[in-house]
Amino acid sequence: EIAAQTLTDRCGLLGYSYISFEVSDAGEIVGRIPTTMDAAEFAKKISSIGLLEFVDFGQTPIKEGTTIRTDLENKYLPQVEGQEWHTVMSNDGIMTALASKDPNYETYRIDFALTEKGTKIFFEHTSQNIGTYLGIVFDKSVIASPIIHDAIPSGQGVVSGNFTQETAEELAAALQTKPLPFPIRLSNR
Repeated sequence: EIAAQTLTDRCGLLGYSYISFEVSDAGEIVGRIPTTMDAAEFAKKISSIGLLEFVDFGQTPIKEGTTIRTDLENKYLPQVEGQEWHTVMSNDGIMTALASKDPNYETYRIDFALTEKGTKIFFEHTSQNIGTYLGIVFDKSVIASPIIHDAIPSGQGVVSGNFTQETAEELAAALQTKPLPFPIRLSNR
């Protein structure tokens, strides 16, 4: 039921408030979408596990798109060989996330606000790690690896990168919901 609610929440955040998911008597998660929608494309938009991690990379810049290993395990996400990085905070520290057009570039970004606990964790980490890299990692793939220039006490931040409006909205929706407890797949029945 958590997964069904997470999928319903993601749909609502993406503007599909008319789509909901429920658990069938057979234990399957069922969602009905209009026949005019491409089911496979729609499934791609909402089916990521959705685990966001702020990861301490120390003095090491990690290239965008690199799959990494962290100390926050999820049995459905790949754990590659190599160095294990420390997760400072995950989705549970995020209160809101919103896609917006970056005023300086032709790309989109995600503006986020943290919970009270998330703000405390983020401030503590950024104030003690100025000059180091803080990775922003989604489903174990590095999205960005910015350098911490100043302590961030406000509990607000921005994730920027080469996002289109669609990819920024999908990421923002995933950040505001809990990670899925297991992967989902499309079944046409």
